[in-house]
Amino acid sequence: MVSVSGQAWAAKKNREQEVRTRIVRTLQELAIPATEWPDFIQSWQVNAPHQQRFGHKVTPPSFQPPVYDRLAQSIEEWKKVADAAWERLRDHFVRQRRYWEQVGVDEKIPPATKTRGPGKTGRYAKIEDRYKWAALRLRGLAWKEIAAQSPADISTVTKAATQVLRAAGWPAKLSAIKAAANTKAT
Repeated sequence: MVSVSGQAWAAKKNREQEVRTRIVRTLQELAIPATEWPDFIQSWQVNAPHQQRFGHKVTPPSFQPPVYDRLAQSIEEWKKVADAAWERLRDHFVRQRRYWEQVGVDEKIPPATKTRGPGKTGRYAKIEDRYKWAALRLRGLAWKEIAAQSPADISTVTKAATQVLRAAGWPAKLSAIKAAANTKAT
């Protein structure tokens, strides 16, 4: 059974909402009329402003830097003392957060999957391209058609756009997109 509550679930839902918002923004930037979007995207967009964004804010203790006595210490000495004081406070706060996860009071939240950028050599697809390919797929284009419009090969387009669509919780297969297009999903 899939968990529908908890902090990890809430973090996943927040990330999903962010990816969906970015896909919709890309559809708009591509000047694809909303009437041509699948029904499930139209439905999600209408309901998006009313969807809850989850949060669990924890305020760390305030940091008060040590007093600087310009007659007794140089600014460099004071910086070292202030940096050490900040590190102690920061590290104590981090230890507390990890402790609460360890004893089960707070749920451990897996880190978000990072979307790889083009890299130093330009070997990987740009993030903007990944969202464009995902948007075009949701419009009903085949991977071959999408790849023909881009400098990337079909395997790069397929893999990159599928990752974006999975992160959004939306289908990547054309048959699933067409099947879901006839149902209202949020």
